[in-house]
Amino acid sequence: MSLDRQQSSDFQRFSRSHFEQADGAALEALCQELARFLSERFTASSDWSEAGYDLIKRLSAVGHDLASFDDDSPHCQAWCGNWLRPNIGGELLLEFRAPSEVLVTWKGVQANVSVRWSPFVNTIIGQGVEV
Repeated sequence: MSLDRQQSSDFQRFSRSHFEQADGAALEALCQELARFLSERFTASSDWSEAGYDLIKRLSAVGHDLASFDDDSPHCQAWCGNWLRPNIGGELLLEFRAPSEVLVTWKGVQANVSVRWSPFVNTIIGQGVEV
C-alpha cells in the first residue's frame, strides 16, 4: 500500500459520518484521538503551515467541509465548518498552534465536545462535554 493511500485510510476513521454517529464517551474519545493524531502529524512535519493545509485537505476528503477564518498567522490556524454551506448534523472546528498544539471541537446535534492536545504536556490539557 502506498504511503498516500495509507494516509488516506488513516483519516477515514475521522470521517464526518463517524462524528455524526458517535455520542457521549465515543464522541469524546474520537475528538481525543483526532487531536492526538493531528498533533503527531505536526510534530513529524518540517513545515508547520503546509502541514496544516495538508491535514485540512485530508479531513475535507473524508466529508468535513472546512473553511479557514484565520490561517495567515505563522503560528496559528483556525478552521470551522463552511458557513456558506452549513451542515445540519454537526460541525468540526479546529485550531492549530505551532509547533503542535491542536484544539478539536465537534458541535453536534446531541453533544458538543472540545479537546486540546499538546505533546509537551503529553496529556489532554482541557476537555468538555455539553449535552
